[in-house]
Amino acid sequence: MAFLLLFDVSGGEFLLIALVIIIFFGSKGIPDIARGLGKGIREVKDATDSIKREITDTARKAEREARNELDQTLDQAFSDEDYIKPPKPNPYDSDFSATESSEDHAPSKDEDQPPTKGPDQLKTD
Repeated sequence: MAFLLLFDVSGGEFLLIALVIIIFFGSKGIPDIARGLGKGIREVKDATDSIKREITDTARKAEREARNELDQTLDQAFSDEDYIKPPKPNPYDSDFSATESSEDHAPSKDEDQPPTKGPDQLKTD
């Protein structure tokens, strides 16, 4: 019915069209016309489904190819042979200390306090 609303066909106009079809084609020709319309609609639907399927398959194939290319690029970039590992610290280097920790660098209580003068070092004016 949405198709008929597209052409703004009312109920009376629809009956007039149906009457003309019956008169022109006869009651025996109407089933053949309906069958032909059904086949035509089915062919159109099959063609649109085929086009949708072809587009979907092409998109999936392109996605697979892009993923494979990305995987190959990442594999080449991060392969063990080509990957540059950071150098290990040398234990014989003067800057390296195996016992160094953040606690060793913490200031002592004496370093936190400013030096104070004793009572004998205070000047009285």
